[in-house]
Amino acid sequence: MKIENLTEQKMQDVINKGYSSGLSKKTLSNMKACLLAFLKFCRSCKSTTLFVEGLYVLKGAFVKEKRVLQPDDIKILFGSSKTIYKGKEIDDPLINVYRFQVLTGLRPGELIGLQWDDIKTVSYICTEP
Repeated sequence: MKIENLTEQKMQDVINKGYSSGLSKKTLSNMKACLLAFLKFCRSCKSTTLFVEGLYVLKGAFVKEKRVLQPDDIKILFGSSKTIYKGKEIDDPLINVYRFQVLTGLRPGELIGLQWDDIKTVSYICTEP
């Protein structure tokens, strides 16, 4: 679609189609944000003067239930490096990432962005009392 044919209703139709497809509230909110950011970019390039105020996510949108790790789950996480992949038990190459995430509380995006330069080496001197 050409930018000159874009309307607020057509943008809302995209979000509504995602809703009818069963997308989660978070995904629909992200779609809305992307559409608004794209429109802002187009205005900055002088491709349009369209300003959208009324985009919304329908109230009945699916909200995924969060499951918090319980003590037994944490014991399993630190007690085994195995996972089930395609029906077979394998060593999980990311097991230490999961463990580090549980210990630090980092979000997935923060974890992915970590680099070795971000880690400070701390040396501890043990002295006897």
